[in-house]
Amino acid sequence: MGIVYAHGSKLSIINIYKEQLDKFSKIGLGGYTENNVLVTEKLINATKQRLSELSVAYESNLTPAAELWRRKRDSGKL
Repeated sequence: MGIVYAHGSKLSIINIYKEQLDKFSKIGLGGYTENNVLVTEKLINATKQRLSELSVAYESNLTPAAELWRRKRDSGKL
C-alpha cells in the first residue's frame, strides 16, 4: 500500500517519519543523509519512538466506523 498524504494531518506527519526510517535503513548506520546528518542507532530509535507516539495518538482518534474499516482492510476482508 502506498503512502497516503493529507495536507496538514497527523497522517502526513506519520508518513514522513516512516519515510525517514526507510531512508535511514537504505543509508545504513554510519552513513549520511542528503542534509549531512549521520545515521546512528540513537537517531533511528528516536525516530521509531516518535512514530510510535504519533501512531497511537492517530489511532485513538479514529471513529468506530474508521476503526472497523481498518480492521477489515488489514484482515483482507475488503
